[in-house]
Amino acid sequence: LALNYKIQGPILDMLNFDTASVGVSARNLAIFTEFTGVDPELNFAGRGGSSGVDQNFGQGISAFGWPIPTQVLFTLKFGF
Repeated sequence: LALNYKIQGPILDMLNFDTASVGVSARNLAIFTEFTGVDPELNFAGRGGSSGVDQNFGQGISAFGWPIPTQVLFTLKFGF
């Protein structure tokens, strides 16, 4: 999800900018699933290579997985 707003009008002249915009974007805001485990995007091999201690024990087992975090990014863009 991303929202951007282009600032226009006399405020640009007041701040001595040619262009300006503000924005916000977000990832993983909500998960719509009945899955009760930690991470519904976990696959049969986990989130890594095909071997190692960070892997799951087998297909369908979400052991030791960390959920994908919610990420929010704010942006300010100015042109002179």
